[in-house]
Amino acid sequence: MTVAIKLIEDADFQALRAYVYDTCGIALDNSKHSLVSGRLQPVLAREHIATYREYIDRVRADTTGRLRSELVDRLSTNHTFFWREADHFDFLARVALPAVIGARRRAQSKTLRIWCAASSAGQEPYTLGALAMEALGVDYASWDAGVLATDISAPVLERAREGIYDNDDVQRLPEPLRKRHFDRLPDGRWQANRRLRDELTFRRLNLMSPRFPFKQPFDVVFIRNVMIYFDMPTKLALMDRLAAVMRSGAFMFIGAAESLPPDQRQFESVRPGVFRKP
Repeated sequence: MTVAIKLIEDADFQALRAYVYDTCGIALDNSKHSLVSGRLQPVLAREHIATYREYIDRVRADTTGRLRSELVDRLSTNHTFFWREADHFDFLARVALPAVIGARRRAQSKTLRIWCAASSAGQEPYTLGALAMEALGVDYASWDAGVLATDISAPVLERAREGIYDNDDVQRLPEPLRKRHFDRLPDGRWQANRRLRDELTFRRLNLMSPRFPFKQPFDVVFIRNVMIYFDMPTKLALMDRLAAVMRSGAFMFIGAAESLPPDQRQFESVRPGVFRKP
């Protein structure tokens, strides 16, 4: 039997809308009442919460962050897959990584810092780690290299740390990457191998933090399919924070459906979805 969705009242919707905007920058359109109701009603039923107002109060009072993390998960889309927007990875391997590695060598440095700012279930940061290993080849062990993978959602980070994926998903990877960096499990799934997993660091991070807690600048930043949830003022403030933690000449990749604010001055366009800090 289909259970009718109880539509959130406008006053509660506005309270929830203000909370998620202030907390994580997600800008909910006024037309999203049905979407919000449909995604949150199962949570209310599971938690035995009678009204959306009570739910909002519970989320605000939850010191563990569990309900807030689930709220963000349900209002955003943590769907990703290997080799998504493949031209970005091709450009990274052919142009961006050789450029930043060359710059680091000219600076007599062996530090290569890559940040995946919206790791989701891990397909993107594992791909970035594998491509960094390929780019440096036998020299990789002598470099201080690796990938920082962050996300606001604790549950997706736990899945990402395991690095286990369905066969159909891993088949999207080019065969050389799959063979060198992933192991087939007895149940038919695949897991990022130990060497690759050891090169990734997963951390929970809210991109709305007033400043990012990084001590060294990044050479490559992937922040794809996140800013579709942000309004222009939020994007502009984020550009300032990103530029502050990126090295001159560093590359930034955003999603194909995203755009930077037209009046931002921190990054120059290189090609669709790819920007560079001057």
